[in-house]
Amino acid sequence: MTEHTAMTAHPSMEDLLQFLYLMPVGVVQCDEDGRVELVNPAAARILSPAMETNDLSRLYPILARLSPDLLHDLTRGDRALGPVGGTQRFLAMTSVEHDLHVELLAVRVEVGRIMVVILDVTLERQLVEHERAQMVDLNDAVVQDLVAAETALGLGDVDRARRHVGRSADAGRAWLARQLELLGGGGPGRALDLVRADRDDDHSGPSPAAGGAG
Repeated sequence: MTEHTAMTAHPSMEDLLQFLYLMPVGVVQCDEDGRVELVNPAAARILSPAMETNDLSRLYPILARLSPDLLHDLTRGDRALGPVGGTQRFLAMTSVEHDLHVELLAVRVEVGRIMVVILDVTLERQLVEHERAQMVDLNDAVVQDLVAAETALGLGDVDRARRHVGRSADAGRAWLARQLELLGGGGPGRALDLVRADRDDDHSGPSPAAGGAG
């Protein structure tokens, strides 16, 4: 067999099973009654906290605890081929104690055969919660400084009001810098330069050349 033939040959069933075995993503194949026909080690590992026993011969009892909505869509009368639930995300927590989250994707690949993909999204959820906490802190800081500035203005202390407004703006720019850094914007320094440039453009008047143009 030539090298070209070896590269273009269709993978054998053994190759496919080896691939499923090594995948870090959980994969379960079951029939319309939820009887499991194929499961890889990643699926068993991810779902193990949600199993009352180590029995993975039937998937539906596990889905009944994790995602009743997905189970409903799987077992309703309409059993069209393709993704189950369309673009809806079926999220669940497999362990409250360890704060483990999963996303379940089901596809009816043919009549009587369903493939369920189980993704560990724990890190994603942690990042979302962290970002939410940062937003709450930012909101508190901005609101407190703006209220303090308003109070200072009411007392006639313009300089103090200006300092509070400046602190509020700095907090917003620092948060924006972090977001741009995460998106590959060149780091906080570059991000702040972009913010300052945008601010200068907003507050600058027409250039002398523009003003003199007739």
